[in-house]
This record gives sequence, C-alpha cells and structure tokens, in this order.
Amino acid sequence: QSPTGTPLTTNRGFEVYEVTQSNVLGQFALSEQYTPSHFTGDVANKALERLTKQSDPFFLTVSFHNPHPPMTPANKHLEYYWNNRDQLALPRTTSLNNSAYFNIVGKIPDYGDSSKLQEWTALYYALIEEIDEEIGVLLQTLGDQVNNTLVIFTSDHGEMLGAHGKREKNTFYEESSKVPLILSWPGKIRPNTKVEEKVSHLDLFATILDYAGASHLDDSDGMSLRRFIEARPTNVDFDEDVVFAGE
Repeated sequence: QSPTGTPLTTNRGFEVYEVTQSNVLGQFALSEQYTPSHFTGDVANKALERLTKQSDPFFLTVSFHNPHPPMTPANKHLEYYWNNRDQLALPRTTSLNNSAYFNIVGKIPDYGDSSKLQEWTALYYALIEEIDEEIGVLLQTLGDQVNNTLVIFTSDHGEMLGAHGKREKNTFYEESSKVPLILSWPGKIRPNTKVEEKVSHLDLFATILDYAGASHLDDSDGMSLRRFIEARPTNVDFDEDVVFAGE
C-alpha cells in the first residue's frame, strides 16, 4: 500500500536496474504494531523484563533492521514527515561528477530530483522514529537499573539518500560510512562527553569488557575506548593514526 506516490520504482529504468527491496518505497500496509521494528522491540522488551528480574549480570543485543530498505514505515510515524517533506534538507550535492564511483554506477536521474529525494527522506526519517519509540520502551523497562547498565547505541552503516547521486551504503562517502556511536552509563560516563578521535566498532568488545571489569578476558584486536571517554593520557603516536585503504 503506497499512498506516497513515490515514482522511484517505475520511473527511468528503476525496475530493470534492480528489482529488490532497495526499490520498495511507500507506507506499511498494516498498523505500527505489525512492523518489523515493533516485532523486534517487543521480543527484546519481553527478554529485558525477564533479565531485569534476575540477580545475575546480563548482556542483551537488540538488532533492529530499520532504518533500511524496504522503506515502508507505518502511517503513525510517516504522516508528519510526509506532510512536511518539502521542508526536509537535501544533500549538498546530488552529482556524481568528480566522483571515484562515476564509472562504477551510472547516475540514475531520479537521485538528482529534489522532490523525489524528499519523499525518500520522509520515509527514512519515519523509520528512524520507529526505532526511537522502541528504544524508549526498552529504557523505560530498564527503569532504575539504567544506573547500573552500560547502554550502547550504534549502527553498521549510514545511508546516502541521494548524496553524490547515490543510494544505500557500499561507498566510503561520509553519509554512508559515518555512524552514530552513543554510550551511556550514569555515574560512569559524564553526560555530554564527546570523543573527537576516530574510533571503530572493532573497539567495542574491548570497551564493554573494560567497563564490566573483565579486561583480562579480552583477546580481541580492538582497544577499549574508555581512555578517550575519560580523557586519560593516550599514546599519541598510535591513537591518532587512521588507516584508509583504497584505489
């Protein structure tokens, strides 16, 4: 069911270019309690209700598929963004000119069309709000135990949303490769702490074990980020290095 009128799946070769979930855009056919986001959140919340009643420490991973194609949020979250889509910010550039990817993926004209990009962005933002709501429920269930819990929010990739004439991930442009990484533990991590250093998901396992007092179990290739979070002295010759590989 797609009341949005988004023509991206049928216009200018989209159907022959790639017929996959990447081109599915519109409104979820059922109400919000049947979305994949709610299903994941509901199962996680039931697990958290059980875990918070036990005395042993627990570790819970909640992996939401959204925001991700197919771009089909429920009306509850889509309505606001759809009605205000003409106010949504557009990428600074929608051109593949001077792009290292120009010869790899030819530009599809629809990604340079402002109105279509704003339709697409409205759907994407609505999917983000779905996740926000589900995470809010989980934090409410956690209750006072939030003061004794390390909460980490992150993502595996971003979304081009038409920037540089591209969609999805699979590129090293900032829109695709830069992701949120938020850590919270009242009493352990100061509010509004911001780490400026370049960090990686590779370091999360070591960071979790460090805060759990179990660094002796860490045999990963990462290093705890706690030294940056607490602004301790670091090895500048090592910690400031960033490796980027490409042609």
